Amino acid sequence: MSYEIIEARRLAISDLKRVISPRQASWVLQTAPYVTGLSNVMEHGGIRRNLSNIMRKIESGELILLGNNGDVFNGNGELAMGLPYGFASRIRYLQANAKPTRFVKANYAPFDPNTNLFDTVIGGAKQLANDFIREQRSSQAEWMADKGIVQFTDTTTGQVMTSDEVAQRYLEHGEDILTFSNEAELNGAELLKENRHYSTILPVVSLAASGFRNPIKYRELLEKSIQNSRSLPEALGKLGMEHAKERLGIKDHPDYVDRYHGPDSMGFDKDNLLVEIESKGTAGASRAVGVNVDNMKQGSAAKNRKRGSQMVKKRTKVGVPSNRQGGPYKQAELDMWQLVTDLQGNKRHLMVNTDTETGRVKVYEQDTNGDIIDQLDDFIIDGYKDTKAHLSKLF
Repeated sequence: MSYEIIEARRLAISDLKRVISPRQASWVLQTAPYVTGLSNVMEHGGIRRNLSNIMRKIESGELILLGNNGDVFNGNGELAMGLPYGFASRIRYLQANAKPTRFVKANYAPFDPNTNLFDTVIGGAKQLANDFIREQRSSQAEWMADKGIVQFTDTTTGQVMTSDEVAQRYLEHGEDILTFSNEAELNGAELLKENRHYSTILPVVSLAASGFRNPIKYRELLEKSIQNSRSLPEALGKLGMEHAKERLGIKDHPDYVDRYHGPDSMGFDKDNLLVEIESKGTAGASRAVGVNVDNMKQGSAAKNRKRGSQMVKKRTKVGVPSNRQGGPYKQAELDMWQLVTDLQGNKRHLMVNTDTETGRVKVYEQDTNGDIIDQLDDFIIDGYKDTKAHLSKLF
């Protein structure tokens, strides 16, 4: 008989039939001559203390012991009775969300040329590039006019133009460098221009593009930080969160809707585990964890469970028009919260704190009680000073 111990976040669907129950795992760890991966989870201290810590992590679902054949499912494919609560909750979640195999490359849907989606995206990118170049030319012309290096004259009136007039003329009548090839590309350009934040964000992209590897991605992060933000600190907090998600490889959950009193983000980490994120923008670094009116900490299983049960009760309101933040409730959105309820609120939870004075971002992992247990990242937002100056104009 061979055994292997791994972190639960690495578990794949193909591993489920090999999962050993905590009760059996205790016996295996004390008697088996060799367990693959055991040295990776051992900590400082004697063997007795190590085994005690490992068993505690197995019972909570953090670690999983695998054998040739598992014993946590009965003949009907249901979880056996008497399993520890945390362990059973994690297995239920992994049944629904684990990757098919332990190591697998991402699969992408094939491109469908009939949708013209590719051309639409290209059109938006061309519009951004054209406006970016026009913005740069406008800034250069304004500077030369202001310094008296070049004098600009209005051809219709013969009047010498001020630096402000020169800048505006370049913005409004500058020629496009990239032309649009078809109607789909034109539609993509119009969709981009119609966005209500686009004209404000463009200068930020122009200023930050030289220091950020992807101007279009930078614009997307800015858009997300502004959406539903009611103050500059809140927007800056979300900006730090979006950068953190990009760095940690966290993808947005397709059914998540940003709603008042709800989490700031919900997504999947690199191991396809559900992760909820709270963002905070504070003047100075902070590790403080907020609490709700019931004294439940943000990020705790109790608060997550309560939020899930509240959202599930909204099923009668699915599709009903609403002017509240997030619009009408969606069935897929409530199904996501049903999963949170089924998990009893047990899932990954991160808190991201952004120092609004310096742009320094720290990412913390929380346990089921909402307490901070680890710091995952520490970085400074690229081009933060200029970004903050332009975002402040919105508030």
